Amino acid sequence: MENLGFDDTEEEREENVGQIITWEDVDRMPTAFDVENVVSNLEQLKLDGACEDCGYCEYLNECWDGDMSEEHAIDMAIEIVKRGGRDEE
Repeated sequence: MENLGFDDTEEEREENVGQIITWEDVDRMPTAFDVENVVSNLEQLKLDGACEDCGYCEYLNECWDGDMSEEHAIDMAIEIVKRGGRDEE
């Protein structure tokens, strides 16, 4: 609500009941994560392949010649989404 110029207090909400919010107002609101960065990271993972980190993988003991690459790729994708697309820290 602060992004729209309102404080998120009960008094402010009472005063602004029925306030028209435009698409421009919605566009100013932050998203939970940077969708473009998440997509970019996932596309890069797709190009690079999940198994370039072979040897550091939690599936190392179960994997023979990359047969666990799908599971590893999904784990990496989950981490990218959890980071919201931000670079690893």
